[in-house]
This record gives sequence, structure tokens and C-alpha cells, in this order.
Amino acid sequence: MGASQGVEKQTHSAQLVPLEARAAVELVPGWRSIASEDDVELERAAQWGESPSHWTFKLSSPKRPAEAYTITLLRPNEGDNLLAHVRELSSAGLALQIVGSSQLAIVQRWLPCARPLAPRRWWGRAALDDLARFVARIHAVPIYHGAPEAAKNRIIDLRGLVRDVRGRCRRFGFDLDTELSKFERDLMPHTNCDLVLTHGNLHISNLLDSGGMLQAVGLEHLGPRPRECDLACLFMSLSSRRSISCYPSVRTRARFATEYLAECGLPSDESAVDELLFAVELRRVQEMFFEVCMSLKRGEPEAADMLPSIPAACLTLVKALSCPDARLQVLRQGVSAIASELTSAHPMTVAMARQYTSGSKVQAVSTI
Repeated sequence: MGASQGVEKQTHSAQLVPLEARAAVELVPGWRSIASEDDVELERAAQWGESPSHWTFKLSSPKRPAEAYTITLLRPNEGDNLLAHVRELSSAGLALQIVGSSQLAIVQRWLPCARPLAPRRWWGRAALDDLARFVARIHAVPIYHGAPEAAKNRIIDLRGLVRDVRGRCRRFGFDLDTELSKFERDLMPHTNCDLVLTHGNLHISNLLDSGGMLQAVGLEHLGPRPRECDLACLFMSLSSRRSISCYPSVRTRARFATEYLAECGLPSDESAVDELLFAVELRRVQEMFFEVCMSLKRGEPEAADMLPSIPAACLTLVKALSCPDARLQVLRQGVSAIASELTSAHPMTVAMARQYTSGSKVQAVSTI
């Protein structure tokens, strides 16, 4: 079996490992001599524990059983900034040690004893405080003055994704273009635009626990964004298997937010905590757009069930902006959970949500 066949065998979905990833093996000290041999294993790193990443790879070899590395490929026109930010995180002990880099890739030493975080373990007080402080330290790493928001779920990014799945959405009776425009008009002005250095995909599978020491991996999306982008992703990943019924309680999220804000040097009183938690729920809708579009692009059957949650979530948040009781419910349950309840237990709400996204704005929903 040739080398390329051996590499292909080690990847998910029978996808070939890019030549840049194979070439990056030579950046590892002492591995040049075995870089082209069959027993060098390169596999795509998992995202959400399910679908593989196209930019981060795990490197190992039976000839070096005590060693393992991650290889992060650098996107065109993003390499310099990403490398600089990864170096900052690594120097601060927030990411794995860099052992080599080039214009094409970053190679970091894997910790053999490290394991991804287990969700329920991090609902304990001390561990939750550690996690909050860790995320705050990532967000405290300086970004370049004047740096624009990094790509992921900016409005311009979402417009492109919505365009790609427009036909599929309409087959299900939904016009995501209109819904995105309504979100931009009614909710986007209320979102936070201040930028910090964010992980960009901060779920617990991208956080390693090595004897109580946390480190971030999967850094391919590292870049400036509003802090709520990371927090919305993290809170959902603290649920069991992404189940919204297990969304962290408001007490858990409030404790996290209090410790996080204090570590950031920001006000951490009850009002500030509530403001941050509500801002996270506003940002969650952008994450929902992103997740639905990606699910549709992958042809996943559950995408059709996810679509009604978007207009229901928008309707819920529009009301919460002017109704203290609705706002309190959003803080208590999370907007995803409320939207899911509305679309599954109250079918009329789906029709009302569609009305919201296709015509005049609905002012109130009796079930909220």
C-alpha cells in the first residue's frame, strides 16, 4: 500500500488529507525521516464529537507512541494573524506548545494524558469558576488595533450560507433570506459589536483537561469577534449531547458570567450579569442560522425540524426587548429551548413566526 493510500485510510469519510498537512509532518523535530512512511497517521480532528474539521489534524505514529501532535493548516490571507494569536495563547499557557510553523501550517505538541471536557463535570462550582476564568484569559489576549471581525457568522457570512441553501429552504416552506433580513433589522442593532480574541468554535471537545490544567485546541477559527460568540457556543456544548433540554441552568450561567466578568475586569454585579446573559441569547440566533445552514448543506434530515426554531427564536427575542417577563423567561430557559417548545408543543406559533418573517411583525404570543 502506498503512502497516499495509507493516509486516506486514516481519515474520516474517505477524504484525502491535504498535501499541506502531510508536508507539515516534517516540521516536527525528528520526524523528517518517517514523514512519508505508511505508519504516520493523520486524521481529521473531530468537531462537536461528530463531523471532522477540514483544517486541523491529529498526527501520531506507532514508531513514536509517546508523541502526538496537532497540525493546523493556515488559510490563505489569514496565516500571519492566526499564527501570531496562537503564539500568544501558547505563551500564556492557554494552548498547546508550538513545535514548528511555516507559511502553511502550525504544529503543536499534543498532551497524551489530556481529555476533552466532560459536560456535567463542569457544572460544579470550583470547576465552573476555573472554566470561566480560562475563557476570560483567552478573551484578554490582545488583538491588533483596527482588526475587523473574523469570519464565521457575521451577517455577510450568513448571507452567503443562506444563498447556498435557498432552494432547500423554500422546499420546506421557509424563506431564510427574509428571516435574516428581519433579524438584521430588528435584533442586530441590539447585539454587542465590541471585539475580543475569540476561539470561534468554543465547545468542550475543543477544550482539553490535563490534570486540572485547561488548554484550547482546534484553533483554526481563532480571531476577533464579540465575546458572546464563544459564550453562546460554550453554553450549548455544556448541554448533554447538545440537547437544549439540558441547557445550563440560569444559576449555572450566572455564576459563570459573574466569574468571567470579574476576571475580565468588567462590572460583575447582577445587572451586568443579566446583560451579558441576554446578549449571549441574542448571539445564539446567529449561531442558529449558522447551524441550520450547515446542516442543510450536509443534507442532514433534522435540518427541516430546525428551521421553524429560527423565526420562533426571533419572535421571542423581539418581545423580550420590550417585555420584562419575556426577557426573564429567556434568561431562565435560553432562547433555543423556548423556540423548540413553541414549535413542537404549539403548532400555531410556527404559523405566527412565519407571519413575523414574511409580513407584519407579530407583537405578542400568548404562549410566551
